[in-house]
Amino acid sequence: GESPSRNRSEWQRKWDSLKDQAQSHAFFQKVLGLKDHAVVKKANDLAEDLRDRWETSDSPLVHRIQDNLVHENAFAGAMREIRARDPGFDMVAFLRDVRGDVRPVMAAYLEGNLAVLAEHCSKEVCERVAAQKKFLEAEGAFLDTQILDIKEIQLFDVKSFEGSPLVIVRFALQQVKCVRDKFGNILEGAPDEINAVDYLWALQQDPHGTYAEGGYLPPRWVLREVQGIQEMRQIV
Repeated sequence: GESPSRNRSEWQRKWDSLKDQAQSHAFFQKVLGLKDHAVVKKANDLAEDLRDRWETSDSPLVHRIQDNLVHENAFAGAMREIRARDPGFDMVAFLRDVRGDVRPVMAAYLEGNLAVLAEHCSKEVCERVAAQKKFLEAEGAFLDTQILDIKEIQLFDVKSFEGSPLVIVRFALQQVKCVRDKFGNILEGAPDEINAVDYLWALQQDPHGTYAEGGYLPPRWVLREVQGIQEMRQIV
């Protein structure tokens, strides 16, 4: 039979290939008008912030608009459009709601729970997760999907895309990185390997609200895209 190390390296090659094909880099590249994927550079520049965040005590939800937003006018225009669709929109309350959604939605994202994702996410996100789930099932592989902690939701950018406002938020998860085969052999990571993973969420506002029995409901926000942009192993 094949050695565990060979199985492990073959697994990682195929898994990395699938993730590369399915990555949403192109979406954020297009949305943010970047040619060399400066999202990653921006994330790397802020990596120290992420490390510091894990080492300090948990603080209240922090709302901070980055000082270095590239397109101030696009930002202001998108905010006007958001409020035209939803006059009662409040960014602080919105980010608080996002924080409440992060754990259940990211748990569904990591577990491949398409029923939950369909309630929150775009068709593109659901299709990518379905492809990854199919691959894992075919390989007989199981991911440890534990989310140990969530840190600080930050507003990353606001702009219009495809005719609708888009709010991009950034947050960090503390996750266990461990993949096993059906026999329990480790294919990637380790049971005690803890990673801090930085993510971007792009949330897009629907054009119109809806009328229900309780009255008018403002336009819903759909998770248009998800991207992991920074991963650091934690020393525990």
